[in-house]
Amino acid sequence: MNFFQAAEKAAVKKTLLETLSHLNYWELVKFRWLLQFTCYQRSLPQLSSFLLYWTDTADLLVDLMVGSHGQQSVEVTKDVLVDMNRTDLVQLLETSFKLKGKTKTLIKHNMCLEIKFSVW
Repeated sequence: MNFFQAAEKAAVKKTLLETLSHLNYWELVKFRWLLQFTCYQRSLPQLSSFLLYWTDTADLLVDLMVGSHGQQSVEVTKDVLVDMNRTDLVQLLETSFKLKGKTKTLIKHNMCLEIKFSVW
């Protein structure tokens, strides 16, 4: 994994964590349940039910999702949030991800900006 892939993965994790931190405990339980169904619908590898059971915090869940599905975790998260009728969080996720995407483009074009923008 090169520097840009690692930076992109970190940005995805941060964005997802910022979004999922708005869910309360029971919403997170529902999110985990719907996550399995959404992965199945999208023909993505299934996450271990055992691991999902023990991911009772947003940060552990984000680590599991990004580790398993990479950037596709963003689209999967959007689908799950839509199923949960949390369109407010879908909009937040889309806005955050677009802003970070613009920053990523700047990083690629100017290595000096890399240091400035890599610390969010």
